[in-house]
Amino acid sequence: MTESWINTHGFSSVQEDTRTLSLNVLASAGLRNSHDFQSSNTAVIDGSKNYRDALQIVLDNATTLMHFPSWLLKAPFVPKSWVRVGKAASYFRSHIIKMLDDEMEAFKDGRPESGSLMTSFAHAVDLHDREVIGPGNPQKGLSVDEVLGNLFVLNFRQYIVFHDDAASWQP
Repeated sequence: MTESWINTHGFSSVQEDTRTLSLNVLASAGLRNSHDFQSSNTAVIDGSKNYRDALQIVLDNATTLMHFPSWLLKAPFVPKSWVRVGKAASYFRSHIIKMLDDEMEAFKDGRPESGSLMTSFAHAVDLHDREVIGPGNPQKGLSVDEVLGNLFVLNFRQYIVFHDDAASWQP
């Protein structure tokens, strides 16, 4: 972060850069998905194609995504800013599913797993997929949709910590 500030001759928002750093830490530590730091000074035209940038767009527009499904946000008649949010939500989902599939494939092939949070989620999905549901046999593990929801909640909680507007209503 400091190197970025020196190379770009300063910064425009410590809050935004701290949040970006936080997203980098979450992506790297929790999911083994690292990204180079990009200061708030650096304009991103459509950076939603990588996990961290898609996550940032999704978190910035969480309220919109709670009210409208992502398929509607990508419709040709909606504003371009909404299309960007819809695409980011789709990219976020596809990145999570790919990381989950990679972990599950490593698990099933007996290869070393990443040891990240995603490894635990892959084991939970595997348990969910193997379980036979019936009377007296409650469902175990997590579905893919539950994993997506859990990851969103974990990331959204971190977002609230670093976002002044959202932090003001935090209990």
